Amino acid sequence: MARTSKRAKSRPKNPTKGRARSRAKAKRAVTRRAPAKRKKPLTGTPIDFDLPTDSNQQLIAGAVFSESTAGANANDDEKRCIGLCIVNMAYYATLTQDNGQPCYNSSFGDGSVLSAIKRNIYGYGSAQWKKVMDGDAMKSKDDLSNTLTAREVKHLKGSVEASAIAVASTPPASDTVSGRVPVQFNQAVNSPPSPREEKIARYASETFYAFKAGRECQ
Repeated sequence: MARTSKRAKSRPKNPTKGRARSRAKAKRAVTRRAPAKRKKPLTGTPIDFDLPTDSNQQLIAGAVFSESTAGANANDDEKRCIGLCIVNMAYYATLTQDNGQPCYNSSFGDGSVLSAIKRNIYGYGSAQWKKVMDGDAMKSKDDLSNTLTAREVKHLKGSVEASAIAVASTPPASDTVSGRVPVQFNQAVNSPPSPREEKIARYASETFYAFKAGRECQ
């Protein structure tokens, strides 16, 4: 009689053990993944010009930035005259008559640039002002580069240039275009802030006014 060979009985598979091996492989696969790339920090908008270090020039630049027209309608004459208005108001604030009596210009402040801005520049302390100023001082170049858009950086550059002209002038400083001494401005077509003043020019969205002849003190 032929012998029949005994076949070894196959052991039943352990489903639990198989799942454990799968999890272990998956875990090893996760740990072998390449580390995620870190995002590069934002470099911001480059500022390729020097910021003012003089406190008065910083204040004037902030005022020009907050008040003047930006973008496609930006106007250098407007920026320049806003700066000149500020230094001229500071000058006329303490001007006295020949007999030593004060002139009627107390609304221009106490003779300082800061006072002239606080009393007469509506943009002082506004959201626009705060884009470039930290209180009464200009923000650092790094801060400005990381927060301003390219358009705002261009607007700031023009404002800084206008402020440089203002602080370098000897008040009462004249507008080179009209030949008159600007002291105040507004957006009205022709509405002088004082009856002692008259319209001398309009640049972009601002109209500028000077004292009528002989009315600087009365």
